[in-house]
Amino acid sequence: VILFFSLKVPFVWKWNGKVWYDDHQFTAVGVAELSGDGGRMATGSANGEAKVFETTRGENLMRVRDHDKGVAHVALNRGGTLVLSVGEEGKGFLYEVRPTKQVATFPFREEHRGAV
Repeated sequence: VILFFSLKVPFVWKWNGKVWYDDHQFTAVGVAELSGDGGRMATGSANGEAKVFETTRGENLMRVRDHDKGVAHVALNRGGTLVLSVGEEGKGFLYEVRPTKQVATFPFREEHRGAV
């Protein structure tokens, strides 16, 4: 997987010999994570938006914007059916990807703001 990050161009990745992109409305994509089986990719951007893509077709499966600041971390379960996003403001959101549904919200204390 090759990842490119830029403030001026779309987020681009190469997967299974194909190149995919996501404009994230031309905000910086700061974090990306593949599911354990490689079938889905989660991204988080500077505008507080989190997305999940199906990697073989590049289909956008989920798009949410619940963070007050940028997304600091994203994590997917092995099958890519659940995604966790943690914002720079210290809020965490757990979602079911399809259909998109918020399952839980919780605060992160300062000492828990490292890697997810």
